Amino acid sequence: MYGSTQITPPGYWQIQVHYTMSVRLDTAQHTLSGSQKLSVHNTSPDTLRELYYHLYFNAFQPGSAMDVRSRTLPDPDRRVGSRIQGLKPNEQGFQRILSIQQERSPINDFQVEGTVLHVPLIKPILPGQKTSIDLQFEAQIPVQIRRTGRHNAEGIDFSMTQWYPKLAVYDENGWNTDPYVAREFYGNYGTFEVTLNVPANQVVAATGVLMNPSEVGHGYSSSSSPKKGWLTWKFKAEQVHDFAWACDPDYRHDTLRVPGGPLLRFFYQTDSTLANWQALKPYCRQLFENMSEQFGPYPYPVFNFVQGGDGGMEYPMLTLITARGSLNGLVSVSFHEAIHNWFYGLFGFDEGKYPWMDEGFTQYATEYMMHAILKDEHPRKSLIATYKMLLAMPNRQPLSTHADWYSSNRAYSLSSYIGGAAFLEHLTYIIGPERMKAFWNRFYGDWKLKHPKPDDLIRAAEQVSQMELDWFHREFIFSTHTIDYAVDTVFQAEGKARIKLSNKGSFPMPVRLRITKKDGSALNLMIPLDVQRVKTNPNQSHTSLSNLGPFKAWPWVEPTYLIDLPFNVESIRSVEIDPDGYTADVQLENNVKMLP
Repeated sequence: MYGSTQITPPGYWQIQVHYTMSVRLDTAQHTLSGSQKLSVHNTSPDTLRELYYHLYFNAFQPGSAMDVRSRTLPDPDRRVGSRIQGLKPNEQGFQRILSIQQERSPINDFQVEGTVLHVPLIKPILPGQKTSIDLQFEAQIPVQIRRTGRHNAEGIDFSMTQWYPKLAVYDENGWNTDPYVAREFYGNYGTFEVTLNVPANQVVAATGVLMNPSEVGHGYSSSSSPKKGWLTWKFKAEQVHDFAWACDPDYRHDTLRVPGGPLLRFFYQTDSTLANWQALKPYCRQLFENMSEQFGPYPYPVFNFVQGGDGGMEYPMLTLITARGSLNGLVSVSFHEAIHNWFYGLFGFDEGKYPWMDEGFTQYATEYMMHAILKDEHPRKSLIATYKMLLAMPNRQPLSTHADWYSSNRAYSLSSYIGGAAFLEHLTYIIGPERMKAFWNRFYGDWKLKHPKPDDLIRAAEQVSQMELDWFHREFIFSTHTIDYAVDTVFQAEGKARIKLSNKGSFPMPVRLRITKKDGSALNLMIPLDVQRVKTNPNQSHTSLSNLGPFKAWPWVEPTYLIDLPFNVESIRSVEIDPDGYTADVQLENNVKMLP
């Protein structure tokens, strides 16, 4: 089993699931019919008397929550807009439950409300027990609007995501039954065994390992594939929280092995983008090598880059991407969606409650991987500059806002993608770049293939840094406060150089200070914040800082702070706060003091 050696934090539990599904795709009618057997292992301390499922296709009907929300936002997603409202009956999506049984006993009083299915259980599932649920369902595949659907803009026949009745997550907060409004997902880890019966001319890409390559051919084996009739594709994926697939008769299928890592599969149409797909492959190999080194090994045997969808969207062991733009655009979207298989795949973040962890951490890693592999400009300056655009927005909402509840798509995007990336830049500023690698190692070891929350992330950083960081989490995520530190004056006092700093903002932070002398030498100092409870002298524990100090902690309630230095003021050329630009200080003009 992939990732079977993970450490379980004391007291942690998560519901375990095992899906066995068999479906048949009618490409003429654009429908699915299928069966699902779901084994549910209740590892919680609670008795489960009901189950909830997501029926995501139901969002693609006029009057759905997704339709209404899209039409009432001030800046609707152009891919959605009012398109759902205008769908004809044969263009809409739906998932219909034909029958449900628990251990062969029919359940007739299930209820569907929008995209949520409620199933009262005949036999409660006690802590530690298992049960099995059998579903028969049928679905109509909507025209491609958002993530899933048929006949996307680039001519892909079927992008099959959110296509099956999916059990909602039960965690320490109970059932997570958010309707499908716009944003992304939260799923239970488990095993998927999926049998897809499709017309023989279709080439299939899917989550998991193909179990019968010799039977389907299509580049998976040396055998040829029939062009008429039907083929059955069998896939298995372990320790994943979703299953996606796509199919098209015109897919070309290439592979590339990552040394010591997964087999990369590429599914794309052979048109004018062929050269871009060929150029993409070695970049993706480097990506998996770099990501596994920096953020933890990718534990699965395969990853699929698949042309399809409506832009770019991540799923376990697979991403759907549109591909008719530039090579740089193809590389960027491929990197971003593949990196999600760490910050969503390996760390199963709740993407609704914590979009800043999901999209933000992925965006952060994407920017740094593009810098490392394609030699793009270092991302920190642009990330912080864009984050300041968010800080300047009127009526800004905190990053703790649920993804579906942001007042605009722009607010969601800036907060989730850029806010989360900026969070990591500020964390690096506080604990030091030397400790970030150890932090990711610790976080990976404790939380891979689980559902970590912000408190778990902060605790891992505290354990590595030996600092208290709850104040930072609270201020950055739950408030709209801003940082503004200033170098007020530099003067001679009692035979020493003295520096007066002031906090003019509402977000207290430790202060990294660079003192450059007229002989060209520089001192890098760290002044801790009192609520950090730093246990060692940061000016000795970081190789990038000098051995001066330790300086007394700056009480967060104090507006000013004085530093005495063991040399004369005449020897100083400049004093600068945060010289490497990690923080979103809203007034950079007062961060530097130049001396005559």
